[in-house]
Amino acid sequence: SRPTITNMPRTKKPAQLTLVVLLQSLAGVEVIVELRNNTQLKGTVESVDPHMNVYLTDLEIRKITSYTQRPVVSKFESMFVSGRNIRYVHIPDKVDVGRTLDKYLDVSENAKRLYKRGMRKDPLKERKIVE
Repeated sequence: SRPTITNMPRTKKPAQLTLVVLLQSLAGVEVIVELRNNTQLKGTVESVDPHMNVYLTDLEIRKITSYTQRPVVSKFESMFVSGRNIRYVHIPDKVDVGRTLDKYLDVSENAKRLYKRGMRKDPLKERKIVE
């Protein structure tokens, strides 16, 4: 039988199975973001937050107007794009999505482990000194 969502083994946490993680793993990659109003943004992903808000740098905006049917092109140094306005994110063919995700998840797990290690209480400070 084919694996389905309900009978697949749980190897990843639910937060690691979202499309936001895919976008977060594309930091530093040039992508094309298509907005709900048919505007295309071509730029480098700087960061992505959990709400899928994207911060792009070195971008080119292409907007097709209804009266000219030719794209109007503008260039910007950076732009914040609200996640609710994003229709598609075109990932370049040169990006190996599986490898990129694995690398991102490994790095984030290591960072979490280091953070938790730093948050542990020092056992020497917890001891009460009885005189």
